[in-house]
Amino acid sequence: MASDAVATLLARLAAVPGLAARPGEPLSRHSTFRIGGPAELYLEVGSEAALARLVGLAAELAVPVHLLGLGSN
Repeated sequence: MASDAVATLLARLAAVPGLAARPGEPLSRHSTFRIGGPAELYLEVGSEAALARLVGLAAELAVPVHLLGLGSN
């Protein structure tokens, strides 16, 4: 994802309650084996409504989304 797409997505997500956005977050902090490099944009979702808004916005902007199952898959 290009930097301008990240900036656009971050700006649009800022108004969504229940989302915590962290660009460059190391995925090693979120996996059982403590491995993984930085995510271009890491989002923690705090509610079903926030998840629905995120998925809708990502589809609208054609931004790929990858879900992590507590990092132990």
